[in-house]
Parts: sequence; structure tokens; C-alpha cells
Amino acid sequence: MPGTFRHPIIAITTKLVEEKDPFLPGEAAAQIGYWYVQKVQQAGGIPILIPPCEEVDQSCLQDLLSRIDGIILTGGVDVNPALYGQEMHPRTDQPRPERDNLDFALLAAAEEKGIPILGICRGMQVMAVSHGGSLIQHLPEVYPDALHNLPDNQYVLHEVELSEGTKLAEILNSGIPKVSVYSKHHQCVQTHPGYISSAVSEDGVIEAIEKPENLFQLGVQWHPEVGSDPRIFEELINAAKEFSQNRKDS
Repeated sequence: MPGTFRHPIIAITTKLVEEKDPFLPGEAAAQIGYWYVQKVQQAGGIPILIPPCEEVDQSCLQDLLSRIDGIILTGGVDVNPALYGQEMHPRTDQPRPERDNLDFALLAAAEEKGIPILGICRGMQVMAVSHGGSLIQHLPEVYPDALHNLPDNQYVLHEVELSEGTKLAEILNSGIPKVSVYSKHHQCVQTHPGYISSAVSEDGVIEAIEKPENLFQLGVQWHPEVGSDPRIFEELINAAKEFSQNRKDS
């Protein structure tokens, strides 16, 4: 019945892992770190995992979007540099078309409907590229002092400075303009048409982008699913509830 509360459903994109599962001989797996799932659950949402696919069926995509209230574009393999007009750097991951195809199609369709979107690491880069932006393919060549990825893919704890007056500052700023975050990346956003920058690190790397005119469309270069701060996920869930209610009442 109208007005009845329900937990918002949050779609979380996954990656294709080709290492064979000993319990499923000959099979690859679609998976994502469980931290993403936990943060959505703890914030009051229902997570569903969306597998990558080489061909996106638009009818199925629209059906999916009619049933969800928010999206998380997760971290993972590098975006294909051909999508932003660059040759591949030697340190860039081999393209994964099944991942790019789903993420870009899902983002474009969700934007049309005003569905709340959170992009994390690669997800933020997808957001920038989808609007004609570009990436720096290997940070050490442009920011020699940048430290965003430790050996053995360990997370780096560092500070970012929030831009005053942004949605991100509203979410995270409790009187202190800097917050500590966990990062693990060797690429970053260079240009981001249609978005404003809402955080930077001390070395100059763009750490967050957003569309302030939208209900919730935020990309962060760091990994908020790591650590104990729930605020970004809580705000995503709040926006998803609002979106769901408005859609039901329309």
C-alpha cells in the first residue's frame, strides 16, 4: 500500500573472476568484496549483485531499473582507455569489455531515471569517462609523490580535503575540512565534464566528484567500504528511500 516502508534495494556491480572455483570445476565466478554488501546491509538497504555481461539487453536493463532504488559502481579493473581516446599505457589492465559494457550502460540508464548512484574507485572513473572525461593511466608518472597503492595491493590510509559547500562536505564534514580515507589505485580522474570536484588529496589527485543538482550522484576515488565510517552508505540509503517513495507516489 502507498506509504508503506520498505528497505531500498541497492544494485552492486561485480567483476568476472576467472580463477577456477574448486567446487565448480571449469567455472568462472562473478563476485565482489563482501565489505560492499555489509555496508549496504548495515545502512538499512538490501544488496543485490549484478553480474558483468558482454552484451547488455536493454529490455532486461530497464526491467532491473524498475525494481531497484540505488546503484553502487564498484572498484576493479581499469577502464578501457579507448573509451576516453587514449592508447593503452603499459601499466594499464587489459580491457574487460563485459565490465565496461555493463557499468556504462547501467550508469546511463540510471541517470535518465534519477536513480541514486555511488561510484567507488573504478566506479568514479566510469562516471567521469561516461561524460567525456579522461583518466591519468599511471599516477607515478604525473604525481611522483603520490602514494595511493602500497606493494601487494595494500590499502593506503591518507587524508583528503573536502570542498566547501558540496554534498560530500555535507555528508562528512563535522567541522573538520579533512577526513582520513583508505585508497588502493594507480589511476585517477583527470577531467570530469558535468561534475564538480568535491575532494582532493594533498598531492593534487581528484578524490571525489559529484552532481550537486541530482538527488545523489557521487563518485569517490577511495574505498569507503573499508574502515568503520558508514556515512556515505547511509546517505546513499537515505537518497534511495526518497527516490523509492517519490517513484511509488508518482
